[in-house]
Amino acid sequence: MSERSVKAYRRVYLESASPAKILVELLLRLTRDLELARTRISAGDFGGKGLALSHALEIVGQLQAALDHAAAPQLCGNLASVYGFIELKISEANMKLSVTAVDHALRALAPIHAAFAQAVAEVTSGAVTAVPRVER
Repeated sequence: MSERSVKAYRRVYLESASPAKILVELLLRLTRDLELARTRISAGDFGGKGLALSHALEIVGQLQAALDHAAAPQLCGNLASVYGFIELKISEANMKLSVTAVDHALRALAPIHAAFAQAVAEVTSGAVTAVPRVER
């Protein structure tokens, strides 16, 4: 498949995918970038480490920018804190060539990725038909 075809496919996929699905894909790619960075640091491939961590930081920036604090202030505040921690660990891994910092970022990311992936799977499978409204 040509690079042009791949780009066209990605564009159509992103235009047709739900925001929730795109979020899960971003979290998956962030996980892969961090895992790749760990491998590159261990192998002494500092250029590869730099590329993986730079891309990971871009994704964290996108995740932070997508938070809608007006819609869910407490959730967004919590996510912003975790994303800030992940960003700090990515920077630490980059500066100190620290696999441990990458592992800390991955451990912080894992429950967020799992929760969003499960929620999207439940919604798309029809397991969740509506969110119950709580009367106050």
